[in-house]
Amino acid sequence: MRIISTYVLKEFLLYLFYCVLAFIAIFILIDTVENIDSFIDSAMPVKILTLYYLLSLPYIIVLTLPVAMLIATMFSLSRLVSDNEITAMKSSGISLYRVLSPLYIFSLFIGIVTMVFAEEVVPTTNLYRKDIEDLAKIRKMDRNADISFSFSKNREMDRQNVFLANRDGRIINTLLYRSHQQTAERVYIFEPLDATKNSGDKSGENGGGFAGFKSRIDADSMTYSDGVWYLHNATERLFERDGEVKKFFPSMKASFITLAPSDFARIDVKPEEMNYFELSRYIMQINSSGGDASEWLVDLNLKLSFPFVSFVIVFFGAPMAAGSTKRGKTASFGIALAICFFFYTLINGFQILGRTGAMNPFVAAWLPNAIFLIFGFDMHLRAKK
Repeated sequence: MRIISTYVLKEFLLYLFYCVLAFIAIFILIDTVENIDSFIDSAMPVKILTLYYLLSLPYIIVLTLPVAMLIATMFSLSRLVSDNEITAMKSSGISLYRVLSPLYIFSLFIGIVTMVFAEEVVPTTNLYRKDIEDLAKIRKMDRNADISFSFSKNREMDRQNVFLANRDGRIINTLLYRSHQQTAERVYIFEPLDATKNSGDKSGENGGGFAGFKSRIDADSMTYSDGVWYLHNATERLFERDGEVKKFFPSMKASFITLAPSDFARIDVKPEEMNYFELSRYIMQINSSGGDASEWLVDLNLKLSFPFVSFVIVFFGAPMAAGSTKRGKTASFGIALAICFFFYTLINGFQILGRTGAMNPFVAAWLPNAIFLIFGFDMHLRAKK
């Protein structure tokens, strides 16, 4: 039995290898044709352009792997069917499930590896790709600009007039944040009223505070030390029924601030440039500030669901390819592309519904997988064992 599993898996891996190489070549060719004018105008060095496409490989592989897996499944099993090898295996008492099980185990393993790869490698390489794109824009505007690429680039920067929401709902504003010193100048911290206790009261009546706030802290500066923020020359104002209570602190430990220095210095990045935990933290900040994070929630759930598309699509396509009907490579290729086109259309369609709030983000991210799994089970029941 182990010999048969090895034989089936070896046939599958050979086609998978060629499919992945083909998709990489096609992607690079199309991208080069689309951006050839930009490359010429920017006069980017060949070594940097080569590095750009090397950094593109992880993203290309993760994006196209489900398609390559299905095509490899259709090609390998169709070849076994056309040579009557699957028929011979069934005649010797081996069930179809046993023949296909190596593909399912391998595709599930690939899904887990892809999830780790997409978390640890893809966001970083996408950021480096963005750095090179930014360099190309600079060089396009100024051909004499001195550009250089570094893997150790510091992505944090000084920022002005930063507004952030703390986890407890406080709003923190600093007029200037210096990333290298991890210090902020002219800091204002506003604590809103408790909405559950002061529903609709934003005028300060009935002890509700002043202008919708319970308290306010003004500080000349703020520094970060040993994991805690410290406010310097801080004045705290408490808005109470009888008036304003003011307190001054030469140095004040602000342990209630849950924001990290990187939050103040962070450059906005896209979902594909963040891993699951970074995106989750960003969503928490949006929610704490009262914003709508539906769009980001869909992307967060897709980071977990998309890696398993490879398993789902192989589970769906394998019994079709292993059926009694003999197909050529052209027919198998066409069927595989049609299935993948429909699958990716479902993913994009539900993604839009989740982002617009018409569907729960978790459901929008996982429903395409569930639909194809259900149809896959049905096809297994209908397949000749």
